[in-house]
Amino acid sequence: QSEVGGTTPLTSLTVNSATSATFGADVTTTGAQDVTATTINTNGTHTTTDSDILLTGNVALAAATALDTGAGIGDVTVTGTIDGAQDLTITAGTGNVDLQSEVGGTTPLSSLTVVSATSATFGGDVTTTGAQDITATTINTAANHTTTDSDILLTGNVALAAATALDTGAGIGDVTVTGTIDGAQDLTITAGTGNVDLQSEVGGTTPLTSLTVNSATSGVRTVG
Repeated sequence: QSEVGGTTPLTSLTVNSATSATFGADVTTTGAQDVTATTINTNGTHTTTDSDILLTGNVALAAATALDTGAGIGDVTVTGTIDGAQDLTITAGTGNVDLQSEVGGTTPLSSLTVVSATSATFGGDVTTTGAQDITATTINTAANHTTTDSDILLTGNVALAAATALDTGAGIGDVTVTGTIDGAQDLTITAGTGNVDLQSEVGGTTPLTSLTVNSATSGVRTVG
């Protein structure tokens, strides 16, 4: 129910099995955090020093949550769904982010931010009311990224692993991709009264199956 490792960080934290694992505050370790439970309830910042964070189970955000493995190596992996009307911020440094299931499918997140990663992989739909701001060398998409009149910013090269939709709704909300976009899949973009800005080559390495922009104010600016 209280802070873990706040004064002296733990070497590691492992939960081998539980129906629910609830963390009432920040959790700090120098080594890995490996938590397995049917439901994992978070309420603060989970921090390691260049070591993995592995959450095996469905995550319920009870408060704003950060998963931070530092500036170096250290992957952040969540195998189950992630739900909760809270902000989620992930920092993986030179490690990888792997969200293997639906994000915000039952209760949309307030926002999703990936500060840094070598790769950021999304295995299902990602739904937020606020912005989605993803920064990684490679961003792997597999479904629908949806906000409610808020921006989607993908800073990095996008690899379409399955048909992908980037949808900010009918109102304001820009869709911006700074890097290349590749993959033999359909890409559909809806920006409502926002703008669509594809800043690099699209389909240069692997042509897309199709590209559809349903709505935008300024149309599509492509460079490359």
